[in-house]
Amino acid sequence: MRTSIALASVLASCLGTGTLSAQGSFDLDKATDGRLAFVAGFNFTNAPAASTLLFMSSVTSGPIPLSIVDPADPRSLAVGLELAALWFTVPTGTGNGQVGLPTPADPALAGALMNFQALTAPGTSLVLGALSNPVTQQLGLAGTPTALPRNLVIGRALSQSFRVGRDIMLAGGGRGSLLGATGLASTERYDGRRMTVASGPTMTTPRALAFSTTLNDGRVLICGGVDATGVVLASAEIYNPATNTFTATGSMTVARAAFDGTILANGKVMVAGGTTNLADAVQALTNAQDTVEVYDPATGVWTRVAAMADRLLAPDLTLLANGNVLLSGGFDVNSFLGLPLPVGSITTCRRYNPNTNTWSSAAPMNASRGAHGINTVRLPDGRVLVTGGASSGPDLTQASSIANAELYNPTTNSWTALANMATPRAIHSVTLTLDGRVVVAGGAGGTFTAPVETASAQVLDPASNTWSPLSNLTTPRAGHAALATDDGLIVLLGGQTGGGATSLSSIETIRP
Repeated sequence: MRTSIALASVLASCLGTGTLSAQGSFDLDKATDGRLAFVAGFNFTNAPAASTLLFMSSVTSGPIPLSIVDPADPRSLAVGLELAALWFTVPTGTGNGQVGLPTPADPALAGALMNFQALTAPGTSLVLGALSNPVTQQLGLAGTPTALPRNLVIGRALSQSFRVGRDIMLAGGGRGSLLGATGLASTERYDGRRMTVASGPTMTTPRALAFSTTLNDGRVLICGGVDATGVVLASAEIYNPATNTFTATGSMTVARAAFDGTILANGKVMVAGGTTNLADAVQALTNAQDTVEVYDPATGVWTRVAAMADRLLAPDLTLLANGNVLLSGGFDVNSFLGLPLPVGSITTCRRYNPNTNTWSSAAPMNASRGAHGINTVRLPDGRVLVTGGASSGPDLTQASSIANAELYNPTTNSWTALANMATPRAIHSVTLTLDGRVVVAGGAGGTFTAPVETASAQVLDPASNTWSPLSNLTTPRAGHAALATDDGLIVLLGGQTGGGATSLSSIETIRP
């Protein structure tokens, strides 16, 4: 009875007495990233209008059955009662609004999880009205990565990651390197509201080192990569978030790994380069591709378009604001008497015009590089940021990570060199923040065959083209997934460490 009395007392003091009714549930979402000495902000939407909202917080997660207040109410609160003194009410107005709770300036609270929920009054049938979804927020220091006390279901690196509503989906991946990996068919879904992870649907085939992009209709295309035995794939599949299922779609005209792609302005998808065989470096070079093809989501069919001038492993393709595609770098392979004649990493860049199906020259980069596709991002102002990757001569196994970073301006067709990153890195993460800055985290130095993962993290301000340091990651990692959630929190999931020997299941968060 003590819990019943406490809950009834809290609700009575916050909402007053009277008869409340059950309303349809409404949405509560995080608006800030949970940094300490700030405000933990939340948006509520679709709440009953002209009502009173009780905003509840706790460090425990319930459940507290509402039947102890109203025997007819089958629901439960997902928050505990120990912080009831901090609960407060606000008017719902039109049913959409914001609430906030100051967070302590106490570094000892970094990493703590807090739970939040809201309910409304008055109503007409039950003693309690509409109840929102629960939300979990992790507290942390600004600029300091924080371990999340929750793990992936299985350690995985080199996976595909994409947003599904407020959540993050990790598809496939596994273990290995850019010169040889084995794939998984399993997926996992990170719940952005509750900061938990659960197994997702199974893909049609295991794959790592694949390419994925979100289509204009919200579905996700995943193609190529390597299967569970390291065989390079031509197959492709579609994830449909409406049904939470993967289904096969048309296969590419050639198997590809160590390739890149981009969605085009017309909604089709372009992929280029790569290799049909990753058994070893010689096979990768011998089977390098100059082919380019385009996927039509309306028909599920791939069509060859104009080939590149070079056979390229691990180039980058980035859609420019004008609808053209920038092709940069890669590991170039020429032929002599039918035998591969590797050149190594290149500075060469070209632009593809989808309207005319033609390639034209673009200004070369300042540094030669390949394997930089996952580390390249188009900024909100249209410039393209290229960071790190690997540089090599003819021996691909000795490709070594670089610290160089530069910006491409498509308007002037020119590259601007930036100050080097704090450390050489490849297969690191590059994540845009909500305010347009760029967070670079982790990655591997060393060579493809002897990688050395780093915990280094830093942030670029494109307005001044300057780097600022962040505190080190809690775990050195490379080949991990990293995405920003709607509240601005950057979430790093999985990856590998120990020279690529260990696939990670750990998760950490950054508040840039």
